[in-house]
Amino acid sequence: MPQPTGFAILVPNRKDMTLKKKSVTLAELKEFPGSWKIKGLDRIIEGTLRMISETEELRHFSTKVEYKQWIVIARSSMTMRGEFDIWQHRGGYALAVNCPSALVDAAASLLSLSIYGDLGGFNGKNLKKDDFIAIQKHAFSLGAVMAVLHLRNVKIGGIERSVYNTTGKNIGNEEELIRAAKKVKRIGFRFPRLGDSYFHFWVADWGGGTLYQPSQFLPHHAVTLVKFFEEALES
Repeated sequence: MPQPTGFAILVPNRKDMTLKKKSVTLAELKEFPGSWKIKGLDRIIEGTLRMISETEELRHFSTKVEYKQWIVIARSSMTMRGEFDIWQHRGGYALAVNCPSALVDAAASLLSLSIYGDLGGFNGKNLKKDDFIAIQKHAFSLGAVMAVLHLRNVKIGGIERSVYNTTGKNIGNEEELIRAAKKVKRIGFRFPRLGDSYFHFWVADWGGGTLYQPSQFLPHHAVTLVKFFEEALES
C-alpha cells in the first residue's frame, strides 16, 4: 500500500537565474559566513544536493543526508540516513518531498547555494492566519472541500476552546472559524480534480504537510501542488 507523501514549501527571495552549481555539499554550505544561523544545520553530519534534471518549467534535485535524530524512548540521538527530492517550479516556489521537518531550513539553504551560489535565496514558509485564509479561498475556488481544520484558542457559540479539531464535510463556516481563532495549526482539503488528478492533503503552520492522494507521486503532481500554493499565497 502506498505511503503518504510528506512535503515542505520553500519560497524564493530572488528572481530565478541560471543554475550556479549542479552539485553542492554540506561542507560548502558550512563555509559560508552566517551559516551557523541555519536551523537544524548542526544536526547534519554529511549532505549533498545534486540536480537530476532541468526543463523550462521545472528543476529536480536529489538530496542525500546523514543526520542526528533524537529518539525519545532511547533518550539519546541516533545517526540516520535519508534521501529526499526537491522540485522547483522555475521562477517560483519549490517543494521538498519527504524532507524531515527539522532539516527544511538546511534544504532551502542547499537549494539556494545551488541556484544562486550563496545563501538566502530560499527559505521555508511559515503560514500565518491570513495565509490559511488565502489558501482556503483559493482551494474553494477550485472546487475543493475542507477535510480537516485544527485551530487553537477559538471562541465558538460563546464558548472558548483551547483546541478545536474537526474533520468531515460539515465543518461549518470555515473562514469565520479561522478568523475567530488566535492560531491555525493546519487545514486539509479534498480536490475532485486539481490539474489532472484527485488531490487530498493537509498543510500545517510550519509550512509543510502530508499528501494522501495521488498515491503515486509523479513530477507533474509536484508542479500542480507547488503552483497551487504559489497562486494562493502570491495573488
